[in-house]
Amino acid sequence: MKQAVRFATWNIKDGGIYPEGSEDRCPGQTEVLRRLECDVLALQELTGWHLGEWHRLYALADALGMVALPPVTSRAVPGGINHQAVLYRPEIVKVLSHTPDRGREVFHHGLAKARLLIQGTEILVLATRLSWTDGPTRLAESRWLTDYAGEFFGHSHAAVLLGDLNTIDPDDAEPDWNDVPVNLHSRYRRVLDDGTFGDSDRDAAHVLLNSGWADPHHVLGTSKGPTVDHWYENEPTRLRDRGFTDAGIDPDTAEILSNTAKAYLEHSAEWSRYAGDQLVAALRCIPGVSQWTAVAAAVDCTHGRISYPLASALEVWAAQIPIGGREQARLRDEVLAWGTQAANRQRALTLATCARIREAAADAHCSSSPAPWGREYSPRLPWRT
Repeated sequence: MKQAVRFATWNIKDGGIYPEGSEDRCPGQTEVLRRLECDVLALQELTGWHLGEWHRLYALADALGMVALPPVTSRAVPGGINHQAVLYRPEIVKVLSHTPDRGREVFHHGLAKARLLIQGTEILVLATRLSWTDGPTRLAESRWLTDYAGEFFGHSHAAVLLGDLNTIDPDDAEPDWNDVPVNLHSRYRRVLDDGTFGDSDRDAAHVLLNSGWADPHHVLGTSKGPTVDHWYENEPTRLRDRGFTDAGIDPDTAEILSNTAKAYLEHSAEWSRYAGDQLVAALRCIPGVSQWTAVAAAVDCTHGRISYPLASALEVWAAQIPIGGREQARLRDEVLAWGTQAANRQRALTLATCARIREAAADAHCSSSPAPWGREYSPRLPWRT
């Protein structure tokens, strides 16, 4: 019986290397890829990985239990450094042929073409990153890919296109272009006859789909997972409402999370120097963040170096458990005994905070003054209506 085969593609941004040279992101990216357990993997933006004889690529392949095909070296400009690579799992995949420079001098970043034998089926894999410069360039590149969308002399019908196509899907909503600096609009919007901008240029995606390529989400009947926007330093940061909705987060909670994220982006460097009580005071200035939430976050960040009325919090939490009489009293005593032990303190604090005590209880036990921003975030317990 054949098992499912996993294909994946990821633009890892600047090779996972920060501008100052730190490679702290790389272990996290490796762990994400390890959990995916993909059989064929296409990577884009392996920036600078040619330095040191591609040691980063081979180290990643070894960590994933995969084998790297010869990389696709960028030909964007003389000395281009944004490379690509295809990796495969040798116990599942057999390589029949591979061309790392298909479409030479045509593709801005290059195109890899590999014939793979997977569980007795020959599959053609194309891997690329379409140009960032403009829609017409991406359209020209996409025309090199349309032949492989169906039966074509000398080529297998089964084919997979992997890559960063630098365009949004035809069925995606139109972006709010006010979020993007106008000097970047020519990359992704139609340029009208008078030089002004129209809607986003999706011609490359339309041509691929109309030629026979199919979006796997449509074929498999699955929804797209949320992704992460990338913003340049001169762009305003905007958290997308759709991401919260897709994750099942209610509007009130989404607003608080959005406020918190924005505050973190603005003040994280300053907050990193704060002691526990200072950090609590700073977090309490975020609209919707309660005293308990602020203290819990501060304890997590400072590893418990902060005072907190934990016994009071746990007692209020235990009192709301929907049982009564002696059983509730016994459970309350057990919770207090467990939670006040030093080894359990931080976990108990998280429990008490996430238990979602009602606002009145939070005010009575945790704060001697009203929240500076009015209503606090204190959703009801899961069993309450």
